[in-house]
Amino acid sequence: MTRPSLAGAFGDKEALYIEALKRYRDAGVDAMKSTLSGQRSFRKELADVLCNATDVYMASADAARGCLLIGTASVEAVHRPSVRNMLKESLGAFNAVLEERIRQAIADAELDPDADAAGLAAVTSAIMHSLAVRARAGETRHALDELSGAAIDLICRKRPPEHQE
Repeated sequence: MTRPSLAGAFGDKEALYIEALKRYRDAGVDAMKSTLSGQRSFRKELADVLCNATDVYMASADAARGCLLIGTASVEAVHRPSVRNMLKESLGAFNAVLEERIRQAIADAELDPDADAAGLAAVTSAIMHSLAVRARAGETRHALDELSGAAIDLICRKRPPEHQE
């Protein structure tokens, strides 16, 4: 597309950027929904979500690319309200998918009945953000996989009966 065509289609660079973020988010949400289908154990699905995210973050042969939302939108959000809104909506969309699957895992007794689904979704999301940043910082795939494994153990742990109220 030529510059006048881009301006006609999107209005300006920021609108084009917002549309790119939206498409990136939608593709990520769709992929996450597919992986968190409830067809397998929550632990296995969560492991696949984190592995798939790391695959995306490490996809470049030259340098890890991280995540478009975390790598660029989080920086631009400070000065651009439209980017901040898109980032907030996007984080909420990912958390909603995670929370829905976590609620199913609680109902299926894969997690403690009193587990905080919203809190665990936010923790999972935070782990994904950390994986993106750490990939960009040059951490190895092995290190990222170790972090994912520790996160899965933390999120999926069930407390012994004597620790439950």
